Amino acid sequence: YLPKLVSVYVSNDNRNFREVKTLQNAKIPGSLLRHVKVMKTGPLNERCRFIKVVVKNADLSAEAAKNIMLLDEITVE
Repeated sequence: YLPKLVSVYVSNDNRNFREVKTLQNAKIPGSLLRHVKVMKTGPLNERCRFIKVVVKNADLSAEAAKNIMLLDEITVE
């Protein structure tokens, strides 16, 4: 299912991360159907050694087992 938001953090020491971008879904689907969406941050203009991506679930169902997200790939250019 689609995430509620995706946040990107950068660091040079793998300890002190700072948030550089957050992407939010404009509309979270109300039904528990499978959806595919490509999310792009665009150029961040940041120099770093480490990148952390945090994906938050939309919690569409009261049952935790039904709130499954699958991530296929993350590309860094």
